[in-house]
Amino acid sequence: MMTSYLRRRHTATPARVAEDFAAVEAWLADLQRATNGPSLPLNMDCGVAVRLASRFREDERLGEDLDQLAEIYASLRADTVPRTVVHGDFWFGNVLLAGGRVSGVVDWEAGATSGEPVRDLVRFALMYALYLDPRAVAGRRIARRRTLTGDSWGAGVEYAVNGSGWFPDLFRRFLGDGLARLGASRASWRDAALAGIAEVAALTDEEGFARRHLELFRRVAHPPTGWTGVQ
Repeated sequence: MMTSYLRRRHTATPARVAEDFAAVEAWLADLQRATNGPSLPLNMDCGVAVRLASRFREDERLGEDLDQLAEIYASLRADTVPRTVVHGDFWFGNVLLAGGRVSGVVDWEAGATSGEPVRDLVRFALMYALYLDPRAVAGRRIARRRTLTGDSWGAGVEYAVNGSGWFPDLFRRFLGDGLARLGASRASWRDAALAGIAEVAALTDEEGFARRHLELFRRVAHPPTGWTGVQ
C-alpha cells in the first residue's frame, strides 16, 4: 500500500483513499471474525499509562495527560469487544495490495494471538492521517491560529479528528463502523483515536517520534478556543 500511498495526489483523491480504507476494513473484518474470542471490556491501556509515566517522568504536564487518559480508558471500558488476533503495528507500510484487495500483511513482530482488536483499527487510521498528502490540508486553516496549518507536524491527524471535510468524515466513519462491527459504540471513535495517539507516544522505539506524539495528543485533545475545523 505504501507504493500507491506515495503516488502523486493519491491521498488527495477521495475515491482512492476510500478504496484504501475499504480494502483494509474488509481484511480486518475477516481476520477478526475468524479469530473471534471472548468479549471483554475495551482496553486501550495495555501498559501505555505506565510506560508514559516512565518515559516522560520529567514532563511537568504529564500528570494532566495521565488523568485525561484515565478518563478516556474508563469511557472506553463501558464497551465490550471480542479478543482477536492483533497485528500490533498495523499501518499502511505493512499492508500488501493486489487488485484493490489486501493480499497480505507483513511484520508481525508485535503481534498477539489474543489482544485488543481496536488497536489495529486505530493504528491504521492514525498512521494514514499522519502522513496525509499535504495537498489534502496544506494552506487550509485547521484552527484559528496561524501556527496550526497544513505544514505542521501531525496536522493530518488534527484534521482527521477535529476538522471537517471529506477526509475527517471518512476517518471517523472507518473507526465508527469498525467499533460497531466489534460490538462497541460508534460514538467511541474519538476516545479510541486519542488512546491510539497516546499508545504511539508510549510504545514507539524512537524518542523524538514519541515526544511528537505526546505533543500531538495534547493538541488534538485540547483544540484551540474558537476551533472551526477545515471546510
